[in-house]
Amino acid sequence: MNRRSQRRFPGKASVRSLWHPVVLGFSAMILFAAAGSAVRADTVELLSGATVEGEVVARDDASVTLRVTVGGRTYTRKYPTERIHALVVGGKREVLNAKEGAGSPAGSRASRPGAKPGGLPGRVTRSRAEIEALFVDQG
Repeated sequence: MNRRSQRRFPGKASVRSLWHPVVLGFSAMILFAAAGSAVRADTVELLSGATVEGEVVARDDASVTLRVTVGGRTYTRKYPTERIHALVVGGKREVLNAKEGAGSPAGSRASRPGAKPGGLPGRVTRSRAEIEALFVDQG
């Protein structure tokens, strides 16, 4: 008898013979999970720059309804079309609304009243007096 056969117990499988099916099983689970999520991944691109991935379940002229799964829980969310920049459904991209200016997304602070040009893009620049006046107004 050689050393290898002496280490084995009669009637018991070796660790090496069990390892191969375990690896194959985990590989199969990962492939099925990846294939299932890749089959139906629609994307809603909002005018704010945010993107939401899920499944488009309904669409009309006024809104798009998206089903999203987060942390094992499924949510259904309705987005008005005026807030949506583009939709990607089944790999086809459709632009619904053009974004305002390349430098500042729609609804950003830079496009609000009281914003002054300068500073970083998308940021409001105020003077010290304006900031102190805001503290006085807000209490």
